[in-house]
Amino acid sequence: MIKLIEMFRYNPNIPIEKQDEHYLNYTTNALNLPLLRSMSGLLAYRQGRIVEAYRNDFNDPKPIPINPPYHRYAEVVFRDREAMLANMLSPEALKPYYADHVHFMETDVASSLVSYIAEEHEVEV
Repeated sequence: MIKLIEMFRYNPNIPIEKQDEHYLNYTTNALNLPLLRSMSGLLAYRQGRIVEAYRNDFNDPKPIPINPPYHRYAEVVFRDREAMLANMLSPEALKPYYADHVHFMETDVASSLVSYIAEEHEVEV
């Protein structure tokens, strides 16, 4: 299993409630879901808002609260790398998403959106 994890920051000039509303109602329902439903090899889609963040210095177990560097994340899970590459990383396919970013995302600074590709292995507990 492989997943694309995207993390992004909200625009500091737009109220968070307005950005949440746009992202959850328009971006998710009008853009994300129709495209995701058409993808072969898609196993799951998850999204969330970061509510707390901590760091640990010098391997000290005492957590130190920090301001989260990102406000939201989305995970798109595929059965394999080939399915992910075929569906998600085409600049042409991503154009409508990037055009929508100005409504809820900080777009005028570097690294306001980061993407990670992760192989996932489930461990039985």
